[in-house]
Amino acid sequence: HPREASHLISEATEIMSSLYPAESNHFASVEELSAPDALFLGAFDGDTAVACGGFIEATPGGAAEIKRLYVRPHYRRHGVGTNIMFALEDAAKERGVRVLRLETGAMEHHARKFYASIGYTRRRAFGHYKTDPLSFFMQKKIR
Repeated sequence: HPREASHLISEATEIMSSLYPAESNHFASVEELSAPDALFLGAFDGDTAVACGGFIEATPGGAAEIKRLYVRPHYRRHGVGTNIMFALEDAAKERGVRVLRLETGAMEHHARKFYASIGYTRRRAFGHYKTDPLSFFMQKKIR
């Protein structure tokens, strides 16, 4: 359901753009998430997309970055985000990924708490990211 995915991504982009300046938002496009080195998943309630998330491999057999995890507010705290994250982790393992990394907004305390609850720990900036007081970096070894 590409149209549904686009709606979710637009909704998440609008929220994050209202909270952080452009230079502190690091969005992945639908095209990037559709590339062979990426995976993008959605969760549905009937025909309506209620959550999404993906990853992009940084190095084959090395690291991948979680991108665009978003759960519509009404569906939060029901395990939907956890299910997507575990499905992403399983798929990343199948591709030989050893570590998943992510960047989230420093003000996203609920997101940071969620990631910590499923095993992600704080780390410093990675890849193309620069240290930014509005960014919070985490990772989880999955192998």
